[in-house]
Amino acid sequence: MTGRLRPACADDAPAIAGLLVASCRAAHAGLVPQDFLDRLCPETECRRVQGALRTEGRHTQVIDQQGEIVGFSSIGPARNAGCRFSGELYALYVRPDRFRSGVGRQLLEGAVAGFQGLGYARAFLWTLDCYEGARRFYGAGGWERED
Repeated sequence: MTGRLRPACADDAPAIAGLLVASCRAAHAGLVPQDFLDRLCPETECRRVQGALRTEGRHTQVIDQQGEIVGFSSIGPARNAGCRFSGELYALYVRPDRFRSGVGRQLLEGAVAGFQGLGYARAFLWTLDCYEGARRFYGAGGWERED
């Protein structure tokens, strides 16, 4: 079950932060040190999300299912100065109980549409080399790996 894709607002920051922490802990377990995952703090992430939502050029969207945020993505210009004309997918996270439900695909499609609307002919993202699940997900969405 997917939901309504909409722009994120400041009031969404706590829900986005909680979702980010839960998703990181579930998806990255065994891939990054457990003490790193244990130190993730929703309050700290909320402050980061609030800052990101105020950042010029950054576009964050959420999937809203009956008033509940179940996923988010964030895009904007590439942070690498060598990629001036490219967009970057900064983040795409789905609540763990919505993994493999179509929410991620809906967010990815929304991100691609966002890049097109912003005039980016190319876009990229970063993921852990060892994160096979993410690599399969993005590959199924038409993204190609570059080393």
